[in-house]
Amino acid sequence: MKKLGKALLGLLAAVAMLFTGLVAPVTAMAADTYTLTIEQADQNHTYEAYQVFSGKLSTDNKTLTNIQWGSGVNGGAILTALQGDTTFGEGDSNVFKGVTTAAGVAEKLAKYKDDSTEAKAFAKVVANNLTSTKSGEFKAGTPDKDGKVTYTNTGLAAGYYLIKDKDNSLTGATAYTDYILKITNDVNAKPKGEAPTVQKKVKDTNDSTGDTSDWQDSADHDINDKVDYQLTGTLPSNYDSYTTYTYKFTDILSAGLTYDANSAKVYVVNGEQRVEVTNQFTVTGPTEYTPTDETKEAAYMPITKGQETKKSHSLTFAPTSDDLKKITGATIDKDSKIVIEYTATLNDFAKVGSAGNPNKVDLTYSNNPNGTGEGTLPPDEVIVFTFKLTVNKTDGTNPLTGAAFSLYKYDHKTSSYGTTPVKQYTQQDALSSFDFSGLDDGQYKLVEDEAPDTTYNKIDPIEFKIVATHTQDDGNPARTLTALNIQDLNGNNLNDFTIDVSSKDVSTDVVNKKGSELPKTGGMGTVILYALGGAFVVAAGLWFGLRRRFSRR
Repeated sequence: MKKLGKALLGLLAAVAMLFTGLVAPVTAMAADTYTLTIEQADQNHTYEAYQVFSGKLSTDNKTLTNIQWGSGVNGGAILTALQGDTTFGEGDSNVFKGVTTAAGVAEKLAKYKDDSTEAKAFAKVVANNLTSTKSGEFKAGTPDKDGKVTYTNTGLAAGYYLIKDKDNSLTGATAYTDYILKITNDVNAKPKGEAPTVQKKVKDTNDSTGDTSDWQDSADHDINDKVDYQLTGTLPSNYDSYTTYTYKFTDILSAGLTYDANSAKVYVVNGEQRVEVTNQFTVTGPTEYTPTDETKEAAYMPITKGQETKKSHSLTFAPTSDDLKKITGATIDKDSKIVIEYTATLNDFAKVGSAGNPNKVDLTYSNNPNGTGEGTLPPDEVIVFTFKLTVNKTDGTNPLTGAAFSLYKYDHKTSSYGTTPVKQYTQQDALSSFDFSGLDDGQYKLVEDEAPDTTYNKIDPIEFKIVATHTQDDGNPARTLTALNIQDLNGNNLNDFTIDVSSKDVSTDVVNKKGSELPKTGGMGTVILYALGGAFVVAAGLWFGLRRRFSRR
């Protein structure tokens, strides 16, 4: 009997270590009272403690003796539920068959490993059979530099406790913690359970050099370019605690962007391995999107050009089954990432200059491993810029109409400007100001095809580069166009171009001069020559006449 008692104490000590989803150090207070501490937890949790087993803690702080049902649970209901739970066996094979006491339950539990399926099943049974009697109150400390908080609950009697988030206490980008079963002994650990993360990125391509960036937070493109986007979502460390898992990306494209139908590809990424699961995801949309807060989402308001108005659009990407756990053909665990890549076209409604064309994504996810519930992460945003060049035609003082211009872009693929202009104006347009809108960074050539009229000379072609600098990573959440320069082909800034400090619109004056006037035949010069010639003839005649008269004498 003595040996059996020692064996039972050993088993009960093992029970104390079963559930390590969130473990807390315990500090002895007054005689037979203790403190439960939850370390490194997220803010805004409201934790509750319910006593599952009462008893006496031995001097080694590891063994609970004299085990009885605690004040926080309905022991009879727990026994009934355990005996009907097939996790522990069916019918006569159920491990709790014939057990009638709290001590008997503790003895049976001792054979299961930490975080086992059975351990988690037991925690859920307990959580479903609580009384209204909570033990003490958890108080939050001051957040540390990482925003983490320590929660403490003092003055607790010896026992075995279930620690849980208060029902319906979390909102926004948070997640409920796994149920915690903890004996009041001196053990250190951290909470298990947090929200996933979501990130959006874009690629930047320079057509003139052929350079393409890595995934970043901003880019610049020409109108009608297909822009590459990437969405990346992570999973929580306790993903395996969920039986089902909601996972839905909601993507908002501002009015200057048009989703390219059927361009989306979905991958499960584990390290260097990418497995495509596109056929198990559904894309919904694009659906017109109108912001509810015009101040906070001014960049997503409708854009009107002439008689036409274009709105922003939303897309959703989610498992067709609405459950990430049902994805097949790829391993998905806490270390996996879900990656979506697609293209969108920068359309004619795109905003030029520093305003940019943003695109954002948020993620809706399951946030309660102990039941049902969803959270939504704050959106992550990227931006695409495009630029405008205005050419003003003058005679040095006044505007001139009737010129014709073409703008060409250098293409690295052909190593030439090609024969098709980015945009072209003819004399019939009868303009003095020429807008070339929707330009990317790169190398260009401006050609005056026709002067305003035949009295003016055409300018020589002007070659230049647009060089844009914008924030490229999460280090600067503003994602702004920080600099725009117009340079010659040697990288020197061209002072003939003016860049608006605020809008970053570019303009330049192109001056035409009249041709030089050359001498004409039959003009005044000829008359003078004729007059002088006549005078010389008369003078010569007089001289010969006088000489002849004098010779006769």
